[in-house]
Amino acid sequence: MPSQEALHEFIRWLDLVCSEEPLDSLPRQILTRGVIAAGKELIEKRAYLSNHPVAKTLQAAEAYCLAPTEATSDRYFRAATNSYPFGTGEGCYAVKELGYAGCEPGSGCTSGAGTLDQIAYEVGAAEVMRLIAKEIVPWLKGESESSAEFGSSD
Repeated sequence: MPSQEALHEFIRWLDLVCSEEPLDSLPRQILTRGVIAAGKELIEKRAYLSNHPVAKTLQAAEAYCLAPTEATSDRYFRAATNSYPFGTGEGCYAVKELGYAGCEPGSGCTSGAGTLDQIAYEVGAAEVMRLIAKEIVPWLKGESESSAEFGSSD
């Protein structure tokens, strides 16, 4: 079972690879799809309604994943800023356990990947990793594309 340490290493990796990648890159898709998958569990656990800022962020993230353009990225960023620390918007997402002094590449802040650590506080690191794998693996195999399939909780 994945540990908090495994999640932290995943966050470090995502932060390092996403910082210089274009909007439609594979690493950015992995990060955003991971946020969606884990975020759906957070919404369920907290019983957030569809008009809650976290739910609105997930809707914007799904739109961005399906059409990774500047407009959908900007919409996701604005929604995530309104639901900080959930999503990859404005704010510091650095994970202190990663050992960086602040918002340096690899800290979780540059890409916003540290949001996964915030979600893990609510749903657990192992569950976050399980949900990410459940979403990412079929997508990488070309078996999933519909936003209705994002982060379904089985």
